[in-house]
Amino acid sequence: MKGKEHLLPLSKEDYISSENVKTVTFQNLISKYKIESLDLLQFDVEGYDYQILKSFNLSVVKPSIIQYEHLHMSRDELSELKFHLSKNGYIQYKENINTICITMEMLKEMEVF
Repeated sequence: MKGKEHLLPLSKEDYISSENVKTVTFQNLISKYKIESLDLLQFDVEGYDYQILKSFNLSVVKPSIIQYEHLHMSRDELSELKFHLSKNGYIQYKENINTICITMEMLKEMEVF
């Protein structure tokens, strides 16, 4: 047998399990720990990036940099996020399957502009 195939179980059910986990929204997390600023917000939640970003209240805490995976988003979702983030002062760059959003303030700090 080539590679590491011999290390994997024969059936997916042998290594996949289901667990209930407690979740928390970003807003509740920010409130609970009294977070007032955030330099970097980065996540990859396998297709739920749009929902996460739309739920994040940028008027409460505005991260200097946001990075998310756009691979699983529809054109409408991408367009809506682009508008939403631009309206909130972000410059956006696509890098492979990710989008990097940087505030104008951060770009000025980095002496890019």
